[in-house]
Amino acid sequence: MSVGDAPSPALVVGHDPVNVGRGPFNDLVLSDPKVSWSHARLWVERGALWLRDPGSRNGTFIGQRRVTGRHRISDGDLIRFGPDFSVCVRRADNAETREAEVTLVLDTVSGIQHRLREGRLQIGQAEIIEDDGLFLLSAGSRQPLAFGADFELPGGHRLRAIRMRTVPKSTLGTESACLLPYLLRVGLDGPRGAWAELRATDDRIVCEFTATRAELLWVLAARLINDRNLDEPHRGWTDEQMVITAVWGRDATGTGANRLKVLVYRVRAQLESAGVRTDLIQRKGGRIRFRVARAVQLAGDVR
Repeated sequence: MSVGDAPSPALVVGHDPVNVGRGPFNDLVLSDPKVSWSHARLWVERGALWLRDPGSRNGTFIGQRRVTGRHRISDGDLIRFGPDFSVCVRRADNAETREAEVTLVLDTVSGIQHRLREGRLQIGQAEIIEDDGLFLLSAGSRQPLAFGADFELPGGHRLRAIRMRTVPKSTLGTESACLLPYLLRVGLDGPRGAWAELRATDDRIVCEFTATRAELLWVLAARLINDRNLDEPHRGWTDEQMVITAVWGRDATGTGANRLKVLVYRVRAQLESAGVRTDLIQRKGGRIRFRVARAVQLAGDVR
């Protein structure tokens, strides 16, 4: 956001440090060539906000004062990265940074973690509930579960219940597509079928996908293209049941939810290995989307 335009977005810094820069591995990615690859870092230490600029070319500014190295900043300070992009830095209040304890069920084979929602988790024909203890409900029986111990579902599927302490991550108050500066190109007729590639602003391919991962991105790209005139928070959301049907067909109704969880996990793992933010793919309230600046669907293998 340029200085002098609309009010700067609020960057809320919580438990996790926030890395800012042009590189796709940053938490706040700015596609401005005047911003350095690794421009700055913000974090909370003993309740105070801190900023560090390791020596960016065009500087980091607190108000109008250019700073380098480590500096303490105040809640509400206007921080500018380079000449054009500013944020109003806010420290997450006690409610936002307080640790919370959640119950997770770990698939010991795939490594995927399932979180109990409102004390319940449905897995196939079985259900795990938390009600003055943790229990597995299956075939009319109620089996108590112990945290940290493996247990089996009918059919031999091995799981483990764990407790984890979580803290909300830092967030940017006003989102913009420019913060996720990627182009998603997808097609269905490559040499090995469906294909997808994620390109950076310099047209460099940062990640490539095939098979069902590419088919998933094809479906999400279609919605993103259709929603191109919507504001970023509302753009690209697709009903998960529609995605399941599009990727695996109507016969996948019973197993589709677990298949989608595994597929999203693998896409995120591939993004992470490429140094790309894993929150490009999001799920919320039975909907899913892929957050990029632009998507293009292509006929044939025209890469």
